[in-house]
Amino acid sequence: MREPNDVQDERGSVAIAAASAFRVIVPSFMVCGLVWLLVIIHRRVYDGMLLENPYQVETATLNVSVDPSWAVAAADDPRPVPFPFPGKVCSLRTPDLPRRLAAFYEASPWVDHVEKIEVRLPNQVKVRLVVREPVVAVKWGETHYLVDKKGVRLPGQYADLAGVPYELFRVSGVQASLPKPGERWADAGIPAGVAVAAALRDGGVDAELAIDSIDVANVDGRLDPNRSEIVLHTGERTAIEWGRSPWTKKFGEPTMDSKLENLRLAMEAAPGLRGVKYLKLQFDRPYMAYR
Repeated sequence: MREPNDVQDERGSVAIAAASAFRVIVPSFMVCGLVWLLVIIHRRVYDGMLLENPYQVETATLNVSVDPSWAVAAADDPRPVPFPFPGKVCSLRTPDLPRRLAAFYEASPWVDHVEKIEVRLPNQVKVRLVVREPVVAVKWGETHYLVDKKGVRLPGQYADLAGVPYELFRVSGVQASLPKPGERWADAGIPAGVAVAAALRDGGVDAELAIDSIDVANVDGRLDPNRSEIVLHTGERTAIEWGRSPWTKKFGEPTMDSKLENLRLAMEAAPGLRGVKYLKLQFDRPYMAYR
């Protein structure tokens, strides 16, 4: 029989250690994707089960550590989050075990949903999860919080952007109160900031322009309907007026691609926008003023 001390999964490595009971640990920063967790009961525990109570084990200390490739690249020492196995006694023959496991994992702020659970007697439970990926860091007060593409707040808080183990855009100007981890942030500026961040990254301009923050304070014109709803601030102290939210239903707003093209034209004229006081992208042609 193959020893289950080390299991290599195609999406990451799984290191396993067992005692009298078990617990599952998932990395604290999980990027959106499919993650397989393979829970294998240690041979000694399994032998004890056969002698005393087949297919049943009391709460224990089996540790599963999953290290997807993104986690290795993003953080030198990703800190795991403990997931104690639900219930004091777990029987692999429990009819509702898949339902219990799905509800347990989906209660985690990091898990978007459980795609599939397989119970394989006598000693395997395989769980397929879709996990949330942090896409922006929202500055609220003096602290930064991770948010996924659906606007759901993820665990973790940081005093500054440098402490975030990802290269994320900062979104500022959010006005709604701070939600709990796993809850959607109910502010119109969040989906607007996420969409602009995705456009900048997909358009490839993020590598050429040092953007300090995406200010969404005026989304939907909540501060001043006559001003740009979204403003990008760069490290060179340039204010880039993006215009309305990407989700606006108002007529006459240029497309995201048109705004990115305006930004590229401006950067050709002024590399890095150095010396530029402000730039307007919300018109047919870019308009900028120098200091």
